This record gives sequence, C-alpha cells and structure tokens, in this order.
Amino acid sequence: MSWFEYLFNFDNMFEIHDDIEVLKRMGMACGLEVGKCSPEDLKTARSLVPKALEPYVIEMAQGSISNVYITGGSSSNGGRYHTGSESGADGTLASSSSGSHYSGSRVQTPVSYMGDEDDDYEENDDED
Repeated sequence: MSWFEYLFNFDNMFEIHDDIEVLKRMGMACGLEVGKCSPEDLKTARSLVPKALEPYVIEMAQGSISNVYITGGSSSNGGRYHTGSESGADGTLASSSSGSHYSGSRVQTPVSYMGDEDDDYEENDDED
C-alpha cells in the first residue's frame, strides 16, 4: 500500500468549507464526490480518515450524502452529529461543513494551536 505525505505552507489562517473539493484537488476523492466509489477505493478512503468518520465516508460512497448533514446541534468539540440511522452509527461526528445542508456557527481554530507563536511575537514587540 502506498502512503502519501503532503506538506502545506500557508501565510494566513484559513477555513476549509468543502472537504470534497480539497480531496478532488489532491486527486484523492476516490469517486466519493459523485457517490460512485469502488470497493477498493472505499477501502482506501476509509483508511484516510479517523474511525469516527468512517460511517460518513460510507454514506458518501453510497451516494446518500444528504443523510450525513443535520440542521441543528453540535458536539462539545464543535463537530456535527450524524443523524442518519441507516448506517447504525447515530451520534458519529462528521467533519464536513460543505454547502447549505446544515445551519450553525463556524468552528474556530482552538487557541492551543495558535498560542505559542503569537506569544513569542508579542514579546519581541515589547523589546523594540
């Protein structure tokens, strides 16, 4: 099995609103964007996501993506709950925030990811 490693360097913070678009641009959508995913591609796609998101990928592969999105609550860590009972995975978090299939606030970057660099920068400003 071949593993891919990507290194991205960005100057500014950003948010991803369409996870399928990112996968398509990287050439790793495996047919998920059209709901036609071969068993081999599905296995590959499932290996690329955390266990909690596997039901989401399976739903996408079957073309029933509309069942993955909800119109309400969110989890304590900002994810969206999966409400489709067909997969037997109620309460599973789904990471997509694509389109207008849900409503709610955007998830902000946790402060713990930004804290160290910002503190160093502020300290250097004080020295000038």
